[in-house]
This record gives sequence, structure tokens and C-alpha cells, in this order.
Amino acid sequence: MRWIEPRSEIFGLLATSLHSLEPELRDFAGSVKLLVYTQAQPYSSRHAADFIRYFYWFYYFIFSFSSQIIISRGESKIYYNMKSKDEGISPVIATILLVALTVLLVSVASIPFMNLANTEINLSQINLTGPPPVWKATPTPDSGHKGAIQEFLDSINASYPDAVKPFYGNGDKLTGFELVGDLVIAGEPLVITTAIMDEAGTTFDIKTTSGAIIKRASGRSDSPLLVFEASGGLHVIAGSLILDGMGEASGAPLLEIKPGAKFELNGELILKNNVNSYGSMPGGGLCNSGTIILKGGSGVIDISNNIAPLGGGIYNTGILELNSNKISITQNTAQKGGGIYNAGGKVTLTTVKEIKANSATDGSGSGSGNSYYAVSGSTTSGISGLLSAGADQYRDSDI
Repeated sequence: MRWIEPRSEIFGLLATSLHSLEPELRDFAGSVKLLVYTQAQPYSSRHAADFIRYFYWFYYFIFSFSSQIIISRGESKIYYNMKSKDEGISPVIATILLVALTVLLVSVASIPFMNLANTEINLSQINLTGPPPVWKATPTPDSGHKGAIQEFLDSINASYPDAVKPFYGNGDKLTGFELVGDLVIAGEPLVITTAIMDEAGTTFDIKTTSGAIIKRASGRSDSPLLVFEASGGLHVIAGSLILDGMGEASGAPLLEIKPGAKFELNGELILKNNVNSYGSMPGGGLCNSGTIILKGGSGVIDISNNIAPLGGGIYNTGILELNSNKISITQNTAQKGGGIYNAGGKVTLTTVKEIKANSATDGSGSGSGNSYYAVSGSTTSGISGLLSAGADQYRDSDI
């Protein structure tokens, strides 16, 4: 039996790695008998041993013609025994191939250890006395969970198929809906809740496409078309948000701001053609019990051709601030307060485009506030020329 004295400790690592793979290599082929003997402790690089596992077929190829190979770690010797002169490969070639492959394997296996050289470890953050930490995978968000806005959109499309689609106003964040076709409200209104506004952020977005509007269906309805229960802004994108009563008899206004809600508008808003003849709720175009601010940042605001028992254009019990030269309140009709009826709230009129051609029929055009009527206890700022009707105040002439 011949032997070769290798000059590199690389055979030591190879022998130790093969030691851990002995069962797999012994069973791989009956024609190869690999016996590994070692008197030294195995190397700690399990990564190298695992990597070598995937290349045992190559070792088998090199020694496929050998009947027996014995590798001794302690003596750093490799023994081989060829069956005959004509079989197998040259011992020199076998050794060269073995060394080359081993160098390759050790180089790749050492990559993780080289990466550790640039890693900083804060020992103060390592618990050396307690039990080892238990690592848990980061939970994957439930793909079946729907947020408040998506549930809102689903409820709309369930009643009015394909009327709206999601609108992402802040990157990939859902902040509102796009109105892709006329939305005909026959029953319950669209309600912007606190949960919806919290999810959207400070502003709920509505984008209108190709002149799409929200309108009242035929037949009696005692609900508004749109209700705000939460504080926040309404951003109307790419057109006007049009709420149209279509001249249908109803018992409610087109837009309602609930108590405690604060509403600010950015964009164009049109409230028109509502006939609140039953008076289940006051107001023709708008009923405000919270806070509504219409100011210079808004687009065109047009409240026109609405009818209600009180407040043909606007009925107010909360805080109403009008400060834009784009606000028009025209051709609305009520028994009192054809344009605005202030029922104990606060109205501040800094500037408007016009409040004109409104009618109050209770006083046959005099004393009932064609443009504005405020009951006793109301607060009014910015409206000059108010007249007294007992404890109440009114203005019949245009503003």
C-alpha cells in the first residue's frame, strides 16, 4: 500500500469534515469503502462540513476506481490502493483534484466567518445568565382584514355596484374613493365615521370622474345624502362634489354635519335641487350641528334651488364660518331664513360672493329673513343691516 505525505494542513480539515459525513459517504456506493480514523477533536466549523456534504459526489467521482481509501488525521497521511494498473486514475492527478476541490470548499465555507469581521456586537445587550431568547417570526398581516374605508366602499358597491373605487391619496394609503358613475341614494346616507377619518388621516378624499354626481333617488327619503360624524377635512379632487336632490320630495337636507364634528372643505361643493317638504330634519342644502368652515382655500361653493321649512340654503345650530368670495347661496326657499336660518348657533360671515334671490314665505317676503334669520340667543358676526322681529333678527335684502 502506497502513501503520500501531504504538505498542507488542509487535509486535516478535509478529514475532519469527512468524519462528520462518514455515514452518508459509506452508504453512497458499495464500490467505495471510506474509513476515517482520527485522534483529534473535530473542527468547530459545521458550516464547512455541511457545505462539503453537497460535493461528496465529486469525491466519489475522483475515487470511483479505488477499492479502499484510508485518511488519517493524526498522521496527516492519505493512503490509497488501486485495484490494478489499468484501473482508476493517477494518484498524482487524484491528489491534485482533491487538493483543488478542498481549497474551493474551505474558501466558500469561510465566507460567513469573514463577514463577521465587520460586525459590531454590543455585549451589554446579550443576556449571558438567563435562558436563551425565543425567536418568533414577525406575524404576517391578515390579508382578509379590511379597514374602515374599504368596508365603507364595499357597502356602497354592494348597494350600488361599481359606483366607487378606492382612491389612494398618499402613496399606497387608502384615503377615500373615486366616484366613477352617478351614485343614486335611495335609502341610508353615506356616512363618514370617526373610524373612517382616523384611517384616512386628517382629510377624506373624494375624486369625481366625468361629471359623476351623488343624487337622490325617486320616492320619499328622510335621510341626507352625505353625513359627517367625524372631525376632519373633505378634499374634493378633479371636479366638483355635486349633491343633487333631483327635485324629489324628501324629509332631510343634502348634507349633514353632526354635533361634535368639524368640517373643512378643500375643493368645490354644489348642493342643489333638494325639496325637503316633510321636514323630518331642517335645512334644504345643509344642516350644521357641529363646526363647518368654508374659507378661501375652498373652491366654488354653490348652495342653490333648495326648499325647506326652515333654512332653505343652510340650517345652523353649531358654528358656521363663511370666508370666501366663491360662496354663493341663491334662490333657496323656506318659511323663515330662505338663505340661512341660525337656530341658536354662531354665524360668522367675513366675506361671500353673494347671498341673494332667496325667499322666506312666512312673512310674505318681509320680516322672515329672505337672506338670513336668527332666533333669540343666536350669535351673528359680519352681517350688517339686521332688523328685529321681536327677539329675533333677520335680513330680507340680499347680501
